[in-house]
Amino acid sequence: MGAPALVISDLTMREMGGRELLTSTRDLLGTSTPPFIFLTGVDASNRGDIAEQVLTKPSEMDELLGLVGHHCRPVTRPTDLLPSGRA
Repeated sequence: MGAPALVISDLTMREMGGRELLTSTRDLLGTSTPPFIFLTGVDASNRGDIAEQVLTKPSEMDELLGLVGHHCRPVTRPTDLLPSGRA
């Protein structure tokens, strides 16, 4: 199984925060690291070195879906989700 096309995560989590998740993913996947979209309930203006998009909760669904659509190819049929050669 390959890397995900996109990661959506909260910035503030108990065990591992969003920054640590991003760093760990970059360490593991290197240049094939997927884009990250972070959601947060705190002020995102001081997000430091995070280059990905940060949405402040509550956010509009259209805004999130627009970012997802920007990073992921559209799936038009359920068979698009199957590995190649299976239908």
